[in-house]
Amino acid sequence: MLDWAGYLASTQDYGDNPFANDAARTKLFADAEGMSRWTGLFTALFQSIAPATPSQEVLAAVKTPEGKYSFVSQTVLYKAWDEISRANPGNYPEAVAQFMDKFGKENILPIISGSTKSITGTEDAWSFLNKNPQMADKYATKDADVIPYFFPGGEAAVSYYNWQSATSRREKLSTEEIAAAAEELVYKSELAQIGREQADNTYSDVWYTQQVIALNKAYGNAPTSNVITGRQEARAANVGKALKEEAFKMSPIYSEVKEFYAAYDNAIKQLQDARVTPNPDLGSSFWLNTKYREELQTLGNKLMLDNPAFSRMYYSVFANLLKKTDK
Repeated sequence: MLDWAGYLASTQDYGDNPFANDAARTKLFADAEGMSRWTGLFTALFQSIAPATPSQEVLAAVKTPEGKYSFVSQTVLYKAWDEISRANPGNYPEAVAQFMDKFGKENILPIISGSTKSITGTEDAWSFLNKNPQMADKYATKDADVIPYFFPGGEAAVSYYNWQSATSRREKLSTEEIAAAAEELVYKSELAQIGREQADNTYSDVWYTQQVIALNKAYGNAPTSNVITGRQEARAANVGKALKEEAFKMSPIYSEVKEFYAAYDNAIKQLQDARVTPNPDLGSSFWLNTKYREELQTLGNKLMLDNPAFSRMYYSVFANLLKKTDK
């Protein structure tokens, strides 16, 4: 269904941005469900009369700089997304913006997962889990899986994905949830574009507020998703626990993680002792929080240069905890 919805959106028969219009979005996904059902029926038919089930590749129409359209496979779009996201580690909004600038907001569905968000498992992580199955319940939980960060080697493992699905660590989204995710993704991208335009042209805050009001009006209201709070903190805590396990010493980044986590844990404890807050926010603009945040960022950069494999752990677990906030 997701592939067919991506194709239908790319045709622009549902408007330039069907994700900002309730009626267009509802019709698009309803039509996509209908098409996917027919595909299932024909697949079953061919399966009964052919030695092998025919495979298909759903295409998407991409507008060229000259204003013409060319068709590409959705696999091509996903691979392009993978390259863009790898080039912008730890900066998901910028990766989304670059993807939309190149392929258009109507082609964002191939980058939306059909299941609940969960860390992508690697071949090395799958190998570790098979050798140490007792670690799954502690360190491969639904919201705080850290095993692929400790073992980032190899390609993405389909077996890991299937295991997550089979154990409810990754659950399929409903049509309504996928539609809501698409709407939210486009909205956030357009909101970020307003911010960039304000910065590039030194527009006033009044201008920015007017643009946001107009954007919210176009969407009926600002789209919001069910965000699981505390996920980053839970992952960081799990990293600390995993470092005490003998099995994780097999990790190719064990020494880097151990050094960084010790500094991170010390910063949290120092801020607690200074009575800044019981739950210190390293992104705070308070001078002591700023001091520890900058020290950790410097250490993180050094360790990534020493061992590039540490970058996935750093960006996925700690980078967001070190982002400066207005607090």
